[in-house]
Amino acid sequence: MIDDSIRPQLGIIGGLGPLASADFYFKLTRMTQAFRDNEHVPAVILSVPQLPDRTEAILAGHDGPLAPLKAAVATLNTLGVACVAMPCNTAHHWYDQLAANSRAEIIHIGDAVVAETRRSLERGRVAV
Repeated sequence: MIDDSIRPQLGIIGGLGPLASADFYFKLTRMTQAFRDNEHVPAVILSVPQLPDRTEAILAGHDGPLAPLKAAVATLNTLGVACVAMPCNTAHHWYDQLAANSRAEIIHIGDAVVAETRRSLERGRVAV
C-alpha cells in the first residue's frame, strides 16, 4: 500500500525510448506553473525499455508489446495514479486494449495533440 502523502497523480510509461521519456518529463516540469518544488505534479516514471519493439510488432502484425504494456498499466494503477501518459507514439497502437484495462485515465497522445491544436486555433496561432 502506498502512503497517500507520496501518491503520484501521474504515471508515465517510459523507456520507449528513454530519451522520449526524459524529454516528456523535462517539458512537463518546464510547463508546470510552479514557484516551489512542492507545486509540481507528483509523478512516477516506470521505465520499461525491455519491451519488444513496437514498430516491429505493428509491421509484423503481432501483439508482442501488449502484455508488458498491460503489466505497466497495472503497476501504475496499483500505485493509484489518476492519469497515465505514454510518450511513445507507437505504443498507442494498443491504446484501446490498455484503456479498457486501466482504472486510471490514459491520455491518448493523438487526442491531446488535436485538443491543443484546437485551443491554439482559438488563440489564433498554430505551429506544427
